[in-house]
Amino acid sequence: MAEDRKKEKDAEEESDSSKSAPVKKGAGGMGLMMPMVIVCIVIGLAGLGLGGYSLFSNMQSAKAATEEVTDEEAVPTEEVPSETNIYFEEFPEGIVNLAVAEDSMFTYLKYGLSIEVDAEPTIEELKTMLPRLTSKVSEIMSNRSWAEISMSDGREQLGREVLAGVNEELAEGECIGIYFTTFVAQ
Repeated sequence: MAEDRKKEKDAEEESDSSKSAPVKKGAGGMGLMMPMVIVCIVIGLAGLGLGGYSLFSNMQSAKAATEEVTDEEAVPTEEVPSETNIYFEEFPEGIVNLAVAEDSMFTYLKYGLSIEVDAEPTIEELKTMLPRLTSKVSEIMSNRSWAEISMSDGREQLGREVLAGVNEELAEGECIGIYFTTFVAQ
């Protein structure tokens, strides 16, 4: 009997080993699916990173190209003197009546100027023409109302007009900048 049981046990073991183990649904598929998903995610992220880098570098090169074009367009055709750091600071302060305006309570303007010139000889020319230049500047300044010159845009425009007026009077040199050192209204 012991032999029969042993034979039965051996037969069971053989039949168990010859039978294939049943595959559970989802368990074997999930085992292969997970690494594939991870690989796809890594490849997708790498693609996004490369795409972002490419887009950023193209934007930078386009920006640089735009700046080069803008710099070329900004260069005027006529020669503009650069800053010289040569200033005529002996221009006398002046007081003028402002143009009458109903909406302005200010009637007087006290101003002082510093004039940047193209070369040292221009300073001597300014000194010899100082009475004429003082009159010219006072004429230009007094034709403005406070509303016109109270804002920075108005002052810049006034400075350009004073610069043009001074340059009209000069025979040899050129003034390249007008800077208000005093600008007080009362």
